[in-house]
Amino acid sequence: MALFRSTLRLRPPARGAGVLVLWIALGLTRPASAEPEVRILLRTAAPAVTVRGSDVQVAADAEAPVSARRPEVRVQVRGGRLRLAGVAGVEGAERVVLTSAEPLVVGGTPYLGRIEVVAEGEGLTVLNRLPVETYLLGIVGSEMPASWPVEALKAQAVAARTYALQRRLRRRAAGHAWDLTDSVLSQVYRGAESISPSVIEAVRATRGVVLTFAHEPAEALFHSTCGGHTLPSEQVFGGALPYLAKRPCRWCRDSTRFRWSVDLNHEEVGALLERAGLARGFRKLERAGEEADVIVHDRRGRHAVDPERLRAVVGAARLFSTRFEVARRGRGLRLDGAGYGHRVGLCQWGARGMAEEGRSYREILGYYYEGAPLKRAY
Repeated sequence: MALFRSTLRLRPPARGAGVLVLWIALGLTRPASAEPEVRILLRTAAPAVTVRGSDVQVAADAEAPVSARRPEVRVQVRGGRLRLAGVAGVEGAERVVLTSAEPLVVGGTPYLGRIEVVAEGEGLTVLNRLPVETYLLGIVGSEMPASWPVEALKAQAVAARTYALQRRLRRRAAGHAWDLTDSVLSQVYRGAESISPSVIEAVRATRGVVLTFAHEPAEALFHSTCGGHTLPSEQVFGGALPYLAKRPCRWCRDSTRFRWSVDLNHEEVGALLERAGLARGFRKLERAGEEADVIVHDRRGRHAVDPERLRAVVGAARLFSTRFEVARRGRGLRLDGAGYGHRVGLCQWGARGMAEEGRSYREILGYYYEGAPLKRAY
């Protein structure tokens, strides 16, 4: 659900100030015995993976490390079994865990915690396993600029923690091998790239605090910009939740996506709709209002298309939200819209505006998730 990145970038595994920030962060979020661990999916069906670090060690399954410390380990799969060049004691393993005293680097990204590699047929599944609070250090600065007011960052930390624990609970109950992805399908996670002092402060100050509903973690959805009001969950996702209701919002006006316009090529839109099976012989697109169904005209006549489906077809990076009007401009289409994202739950730019007015993170969360009280999970 991320739409922003922090400007702080660490270059692992070099020693120095960057690594020092990481270890200060770890010290501030040292897990208590009750703090859960999360499993983040980094790769799936990968032919091979290289894990780098100054002192990488390898363990088969849950055993103690069996390898000497080394700067790099390459893992491949053959016949459903893992092969690690130059590493003895793990022959024929289906799962290995890699650890280090410093961040482990996969694909140029540094990760705290452990890296787990599992053989899945002739491909590899790569996971990052780490405590929830440590995971949040890599989430908050990816989801919201670290330069924003700390009360907004605290609100983001609580929402992200709640979302992670809620997904973890559901995924493990269903027997899945991982809890969250590192993409917008869950929360954008770039490991230890976006850690900063303000992010550390926000995570530490809200440690263990979650939004709750019916004695469980709430569905803490969030987005960039609502454009004037959030949407009820049932309008977007089909299920009604009382704490994800329509809320007026006057605080996100500074967002560049509060109001927007985009020009689309008529032929390109037609090709996209036909490829998705939403039109045959596309003629035109119209909409009676910014909250109405989109009407597609083709050689079969006219039929309604759900705005969320149209956004998915055109691309969320081009069609910023489902709140837009359609106008014909010569051989093209002009879409005038408002907001960025699904517009359910916390409005991130709204949280920024509320924090700048002096509102606390508790007030911010109480407004966007009214009816989901804050409680300490651990």
